[in-house]
Amino acid sequence: MKHRRPGPKHPAYGIAASQWPIVMHRVVEQKEPLRTVAAAYGVSHETIRRIMLHVHQQLGQQEA
Repeated sequence: MKHRRPGPKHPAYGIAASQWPIVMHRVVEQKEPLRTVAAAYGVSHETIRRIMLHVHQQLGQQEA
């Protein structure tokens, strides 16, 4: 039997996918630092970095 931590399986934290284009715009086009954008959303810069990586991977798959 697997053990699971208490709480919801998908907690509501991070940035909603609907906000990702805005995040991308701020980082890529406006050249805002990851830490500045992260602070505005109340997340870590690593969260922003992961969003950027995910979006770039999705764009790469669409072109292939």
